[in-house]
Amino acid sequence: MNRSGMALGIGAVALLAGCPGGAAQDLVVENGEIPGTAKITFTSSKAGTPTVKAQLGEDGDILSTPAGAEGTEHALTMLGLKTGRTYTVWVELDVDGKVRTSDEVELVVNPPPVGVPSFTLGEGDSSLSCAEGGYFLFSYLDSNASGVGIIDRDGAYVWAWNDVPDGLSIGRARAGRDGRSIHWNYADEGRVDDLGANVRMSIDGSESCTTRTEWSHHDFVEPEVGELAWNAYEFEEDLDVGGKPLDTAVDAIYDGPLCADDATDTQYLWTMLDPEQWPHGFWNSGNVNQFLPGWHEFSHGNSLAYVEADDSYLAMFRWIDTVVKVDRQSGDRLWTLGGRGNEFTPAAGTVEDDLFLQSHFSDAWDDQILVFDNRPRPDNSRLAQFTIDEENMTYSRDWFLQLDSRENLLGDVRRMPVEGCDNLAVALSTQGRILEMTRDGDVAWSAGLALGAAVTRITYLPDLYDFTGVEYQP
Repeated sequence: MNRSGMALGIGAVALLAGCPGGAAQDLVVENGEIPGTAKITFTSSKAGTPTVKAQLGEDGDILSTPAGAEGTEHALTMLGLKTGRTYTVWVELDVDGKVRTSDEVELVVNPPPVGVPSFTLGEGDSSLSCAEGGYFLFSYLDSNASGVGIIDRDGAYVWAWNDVPDGLSIGRARAGRDGRSIHWNYADEGRVDDLGANVRMSIDGSESCTTRTEWSHHDFVEPEVGELAWNAYEFEEDLDVGGKPLDTAVDAIYDGPLCADDATDTQYLWTMLDPEQWPHGFWNSGNVNQFLPGWHEFSHGNSLAYVEADDSYLAMFRWIDTVVKVDRQSGDRLWTLGGRGNEFTPAAGTVEDDLFLQSHFSDAWDDQILVFDNRPRPDNSRLAQFTIDEENMTYSRDWFLQLDSRENLLGDVRRMPVEGCDNLAVALSTQGRILEMTRDGDVAWSAGLALGAAVTRITYLPDLYDFTGVEYQP
């Protein structure tokens, strides 16, 4: 049977009796739970292996699902559909090596939720890109609103969510370790009420769970499937800060089981209020009432990474220009890099100024970290990669790139999870830009949000159907 135009619209149904040799019957194509996803169900008189195809317009690229399970009752999910666009959809059923093709069904994909800011493609030389296609997962902040999205190389949303409870904002989104779910965290917009939570949602939107994350803010990691760790505040009245009593917020790392809806199973893994774990004391970091009204925010933890090689966490603290390494099992602080408590010296060819100031990071592996080095005014920001030699207690800056602007809010730089690729995924947060960039600073691809919206952290996803490992690369 040849493909034929059968425009049936949203929630389209095509009755497909009559195709020879095991016909597809009662084909239903409808929008999924999340804009950009679709659910396809049908039956076949003979057992076969189905694949769903979709095409945008007459000349657009053809999307394809992975092959479904062999059988006669079929249910597949299609991902990567551009929101708000119309596709022609059909099924190909492999029965004993012979492919049967269904009639065509027209699907109008749901638009993004109201309030989701749009992207515009920017400059870029596609010949410098590591791979064709792929997607960028990100979160955003916009006019007291926030959300999570995935865009394709055309800057079109293929996944979007912004149903954030009033008074809360999203800090970041991550790809789940299971390769089939998206995580994001949210916290009190004012950051002084304990309202933190983490949401894990399947990529098709059919399942989700919420983890209560005490005093959480900014960042989280999933060290293994079913486990979660996060940055947390600790508030202490009249803390001795350089000999002066100040109502102070310091930082901690909590961990606990994923999908726990109360805090009974969470615990402090590490806290600055323990002098054995933070032996460096406290000083005035110049941020009284600036970020947490009524409190001196001493450290401003903004980044948490998991290093699988030795089962440890790396936490970065912006106001004190410091990274701390913590053993995941014992909670012991293993070392401090940067700031007044620095325990490292520069390796040959590296100088003190080569370290980071007011920075953020997402990507850490073995003895390497990639840092978005925000820098204080009037310096422009820069990107840098460091090697940390724990045996000799030295660090070296192996690569850096000076940017032509300064990012005061967030910023991100990550490796592209593509074999043989040395390009980087970069977020310029206040500019609302996502880029694929070479280490020489050439832009391979870029997209920007509407004016006033900021992107936070980003992850490149080569494949929406299975992104196992992309968030925590070795």
